[in-house]
Amino acid sequence: MVDNAASEYLSLGIDEGALAKNSKLLLEIDGGRLSTEVERGRGHCHAIGLIYWTYLDKWFESVFSSDEYESVKAVFQGLDNADNDMFYSLGQVAVTLQDEAGAVLDFVVKGEEANARARVLSALPPLRPLRKSISKTMQTLYSMQGEFVEITGAV
Repeated sequence: MVDNAASEYLSLGIDEGALAKNSKLLLEIDGGRLSTEVERGRGHCHAIGLIYWTYLDKWFESVFSSDEYESVKAVFQGLDNADNDMFYSLGQVAVTLQDEAGAVLDFVVKGEEANARARVLSALPPLRPLRKSISKTMQTLYSMQGEFVEITGAV
């Protein structure tokens, strides 16, 4: 969701006429929609941790070698803490985008499209590495998901 919002936000400065056509996006981000979505996603990681510690930990310990078990345990500990780690950072990005969208919206309302576009484009350098990091993290999570499906035989 954060990557999608960042991409759509940046496109407002890149695509000709996008600021005039996509004011709804600015209004949604400025209104806090992205921050709300990040908060909604936050609870899932803790739920994964709860499922792991309640149901999976002992089973993994019984079926994996000690090295494999420690590796799996470390992954789930990381996921369990992702609410505090990753989602805190995503929340900060959402707040920053919300503030930036508000500033851009003010320029649009005043008819200062050049200033609005420049403000959007100024977000490209800090958002580019963030978006790549999000993509890499998602690739890792999907890879882990595939590995767990393969290990457990669940399909």
